[in-house]
Amino acid sequence: EKCVMCPGTFNGLVGRIAAKQGFEALYVSGGAITTASGVPDIGVLPIDGFTRIISDVYFSTSLPIIADADTGFGEGEMVARTVWEYNKAGAAGLHIEDQQFPKRC
Repeated sequence: EKCVMCPGTFNGLVGRIAAKQGFEALYVSGGAITTASGVPDIGVLPIDGFTRIISDVYFSTSLPIIADADTGFGEGEMVARTVWEYNKAGAAGLHIEDQQFPKRC
């Protein structure tokens, strides 16, 4: 087994560049997405803002994507929907912050 480095991406172009540089997987960073969108990383960008970027990265490269799902965009059923939406957008995996919604940091 080995450690796989996953560069942070925030659009399809960055994903393609990372693939051409030889990376084996990508990380779609919530902080990078919000910064590129011009908003603070405090939960103001809705889920579709994230899934659109995940989909753009997915269709630009064949590499697996690990995606930042913040706090799951809600509680209970919304967290389940987040997992489903991220998978549908092309994420191979995701992580969810262990804090209550709404996001505090």
